[in-house]
Amino acid sequence: MNVTRACIVAVVRDPITHFLSGYNEYEIRLNTDDTVNLTLKKRSAPNPLNFERFVFGDEKRFEQFIVDILTSPGDVLKDNLSHIYSMTGILTGLYETYKRNLDA
Repeated sequence: MNVTRACIVAVVRDPITHFLSGYNEYEIRLNTDDTVNLTLKKRSAPNPLNFERFVFGDEKRFEQFIVDILTSPGDVLKDNLSHIYSMTGILTGLYETYKRNLDA
């Protein structure tokens, strides 16, 4: 292979759209009978995140989901939201910027 002729390509997805897509997928997996998703439904311990206390499709559920992400330790998020954990980083960054702007 001739390295000088190599072409490197990177694709960057809009992080907010990526997060919303991940949230939607997570919700669908929790609310279907798909056998792939049974492990999510059959946790041995209750989810320490509060958003699941709200009804599926309720706006308050999504709002609490965002609060949970912004206030929960990373290991709690990783253990309970593994499908979308990698997509949540943008939210914490935006939240920190928002807080800095409030203080300014």
